[in-house]
Amino acid sequence: MREFLGETTLLAKDRSVDESNSAFAVSIMPNLALTMKEQGQLSEAESKQEAGFLIATAADSQRNVQLRASAITALGVLKVTEACVLLRELLADSVNADVPAVARPACLSLMRIDGERAIPDLADVLKRTSDVRVFGTAAFALAQLKKIECMAVLLEHLGRFPDSGACDAALVEMEDIVYGVLKNPLDENPSAAIQATRFLWREGQSDAYVPLLRNLLSEASLAVRRAAAERLLERASCLDFDSEKRELTLVSKAIGDQPELQEYQHRIRNRLSASVLAPNTNSVVPAPSALKLDNHK
Repeated sequence: MREFLGETTLLAKDRSVDESNSAFAVSIMPNLALTMKEQGQLSEAESKQEAGFLIATAADSQRNVQLRASAITALGVLKVTEACVLLRELLADSVNADVPAVARPACLSLMRIDGERAIPDLADVLKRTSDVRVFGTAAFALAQLKKIECMAVLLEHLGRFPDSGACDAALVEMEDIVYGVLKNPLDENPSAAIQATRFLWREGQSDAYVPLLRNLLSEASLAVRRAAAERLLERASCLDFDSEKRELTLVSKAIGDQPELQEYQHRIRNRLSASVLAPNTNSVVPAPSALKLDNHK
């Protein structure tokens, strides 16, 4: 294993070989070093002994972009803390922010190395990049961090590339954050969590958040109670007619006689009093030929 790592490192650093081969060697180096460290064959320091080479390669704009991408990824795999400055510089650069081969691995590596401290940088990428692939990777990285701030950032930038579905997919992964906020009526971000429930479409997710929204109807501030009521009515309208009525009955019970929410009670009563229109089987639609005869007459 040591011999294999040594030969791979030599190939990665040999400037006389094609850089696509060097990129392949660089992609092997960190995974091999990490495996050897986990097996006790390398110390922490030994696994990162080529950190300087990887940082220099990642920073060198004259090198092959595939090679740079491999070096950037390697820094994240090995969690080289000294690389954080470079990764932030790469993401802050207006040119790099639109180069997927550089910006995407930089987003993931900064997330792996610096954790929640990377949130402002990833949020800035969401705001500035004009490349949908970079946008998607930044959204994915934020979802992996699973912090309240990440949820707020994703909701804020939903409209930038709506067809990509990147923020939607990222919010689906943040169910624990959403539930945690909804369980605390005094949380600072209940409105964001209420909005985020629109993206919890997986089986069982609505069973978890709907009761939490109902609880907010009696425990939270007026603004939050209104937001919860709107969301519950919105969700109920997407159900089949019988399920909608059952859900609205539960919402009505949760609202009770609160004077500030009686407008929702009125809307619920109107909907509960509605009925499904059955098709009129007695009506007869004239055949096309009959219509033509009538027109000639």
